[in-house]
Amino acid sequence: MSHYTQQQILSAKRTDLVSFLASRGETTVRKGQESLWEKHQVWINGSNWFSHYENVGGHAIDFVQRFYGLNFRDAVRELIGTDALECVPVPVSSPPSKEKKPLALPERNPATDRVTAYLTEKRFVSSEIVSVFIDNGTLYESADHHDCVFVGLDENGNPRHCHKRSTAGSFKQTMPGSEAEFSFHYNGADDSLFVFEAPIDMLAYITLHPDGWQNHSYVALCSVADRALTHRLEVNPNLRKVFLCLDNDEAGQTAAERMKESLSERGYEVEILLPTNKDWDEDLKAANGVAPIPAGERNQTTDTTESEDYELNENTENLNANPEAADPIDELMAFAEPMETTMPSANKTEDDLLAERLRKMYALDIYESREPAPEVSSETDAPAPVTTEDNTADVSSASPVSGNDDDEERPKRKKKDSPLPPAQPRDDDNWYAEPYFKSSGALWMIRRTAKG
Repeated sequence: MSHYTQQQILSAKRTDLVSFLASRGETTVRKGQESLWEKHQVWINGSNWFSHYENVGGHAIDFVQRFYGLNFRDAVRELIGTDALECVPVPVSSPPSKEKKPLALPERNPATDRVTAYLTEKRFVSSEIVSVFIDNGTLYESADHHDCVFVGLDENGNPRHCHKRSTAGSFKQTMPGSEAEFSFHYNGADDSLFVFEAPIDMLAYITLHPDGWQNHSYVALCSVADRALTHRLEVNPNLRKVFLCLDNDEAGQTAAERMKESLSERGYEVEILLPTNKDWDEDLKAANGVAPIPAGERNQTTDTTESEDYELNENTENLNANPEAADPIDELMAFAEPMETTMPSANKTEDDLLAERLRKMYALDIYESREPAPEVSSETDAPAPVTTEDNTADVSSASPVSGNDDDEERPKRKKKDSPLPPAQPRDDDNWYAEPYFKSSGALWMIRRTAKG
């Protein structure tokens, strides 16, 4: 019986799963340094994968066996594309060892005005509760983007976990170097521990149930994995009652049932507390007259990475400050055809060169002298080009693409020689292949001038 070589098995285990899924028509969403296969809510990093909801993970061969229902032999063949009978030794280099990144907290902003306003006015969290966490150093405002920064401390008061939440968008990120065991939490004096998926859910629940809240302990998992929950129970043996307050959707409740079963076997008193809506933050919104996301539904907003969120915010701020900064050439690029050029092409793509040519044309004085437009017999008829003595197509029925579609008479200027060939008519009823054509150093668009 033939077998796969060790090199081939090792190669199969190290297959990039995002590429593997893409080759089979599946889609993944990039989120930070990992990708999410939303179909099964599986997180992927290279050849490794993990499902927080099922608390299982592994390498690429395990992945194919679990989600494609194949045995080991067939899973290897699927990953390397070679049957065992055709096997030859395949050299596989050892992957570079990854050094664990140290946790680097975002720079602290001296003030916390934006974070306080966001949490109290938009999320309706009690200002007294926000002040408690700001005062104990586990909540602050970042200096760069004014994000909410939730810090998890170890037993010696050292930062070991950091989760950021934008005050201006949907961006969320657990910072590189964070250790899941030490995620955002609060230690009380009694024997009760309340467990949440996200820091804001935790603050929302406390706002909804403020009586004696500082006597209890709380932890935000920043996921649905139970590592932070387990650690809190290990470092505080006094905790005997666990209230699982995860989201009221399939993923959250699947995780809650799994945690309840595990904790009950270890002798803890466990209760699942369900929010009325999707989560406790949505319950707090509903209590303040804001339409919440219903139970069972997921928030469809796709989180962005830190760099993407910064780029989007920068572009929005720049356009708001200077509306003329928007480049109208971007609207024309979708209709432009590739053009030959004699410009230096070093380090420039064809799109770069085309954009430069179009920007130069767009900057020219493009209004020209012309005769009145001929009548158009129907909406389906396009104006025929009128040939002048120099065999240059007249553009009397066309309007320059300038973002202004009014019908006012344009100023007449001296006609210039066109460096570009005239638009070529087609054999069918449409004179031009596209609604845009080039003439007299400008990009033109065909436009109806009579009878619609």
